[in-house]
Order: sequence, then structure tokens, then C-alpha cells
Amino acid sequence: MLNHIALLNFRDELGESDKRIAAVKLKSGLEDLADKIEGLIDIRVETLLLDCSSADILLLCKLQDREALERLKTSPLLFNIKPIIDENLDRVHTADYIS
Repeated sequence: MLNHIALLNFRDELGESDKRIAAVKLKSGLEDLADKIEGLIDIRVETLLLDCSSADILLLCKLQDREALERLKTSPLLFNIKPIIDENLDRVHTADYIS
């Protein structure tokens, strides 16, 4: 099983209200991918991170293999939320590992 983790950070210039709205849209849009991409076993988005966190949003995915990760990254369904990502996020850090 392949695990994909992404730490997402909002743009510094966004206000708290804009961040909350974007977080809800990102969570909904990303979690809506469940059962729609072959090989995506589980997808979870955490938006209520502790203040001591260095990220604003955490994305956790479990996938069958590397090919499933590529399908996720290139899925036309992901492009539906790309405007939200482009307009609101500044930094994205990812890590992948096999368990």
C-alpha cells in the first residue's frame, strides 16, 4: 500500500474567513474523490489542525500503488478543484511511503 501525505499552507494575504471557506471547499472537493479514482483506497482531509502545526491543511491518502497515485494526480476530477488550490494555497509539501 502506498501512503501519500500533503501539507498545505494558505497564502499569507488571506483573511481568516477566506481560509475557512477555502478549507471547506478543499475538504469537500478532495474527499469527493473517494470511490471515483481506481486504486484510491482512502482519502482524508484534516482542516482543524492544532496551532502548533506548520501546515493549515493535511491530506492523507492510501493508494494501491504508484500507478494509482499518478491517476490521482492527473485525474480530471482533481482539476475541478484546481482553481481553489491555485487561488488559496501558497506552499504544498508532499511525502510518499510504502507500508
